[in-house]
Amino acid sequence: MICGPVNSPIASTATALSIEVPTDTGDGVPRSLKVPRETTATLARIRTRLDPFSDAEQCSLINWGYAVCDAAMRKYVVPGATQPASWPYPDYRLDQPLQFEVEPGTGDLPDPPEAP
Repeated sequence: MICGPVNSPIASTATALSIEVPTDTGDGVPRSLKVPRETTATLARIRTRLDPFSDAEQCSLINWGYAVCDAAMRKYVVPGATQPASWPYPDYRLDQPLQFEVEPGTGDLPDPPEAP
């Protein structure tokens, strides 16, 4: 996510976020929301077609975006921030098993590679 024009001073400190990057969201970032690598890999396999998402898919994707942005902000912008009070959609929190299934190979992305 770039927060300003490419030629602006803020561009040199921009953060790029991608669900394709295998990560344990919040690793090494104190007080951040935790999302296991397996959960991120499952979310990355959700279809990107223009048919409607289920409530569980939509809320889980919103929570993942919130968690990864929160981790980036805590790491690079506000390291001492207090822990978030809750997830945007607490019924679909990502530190617990997902409430839906995504069949392997049904998404538009391949499974992320194993971390070294």
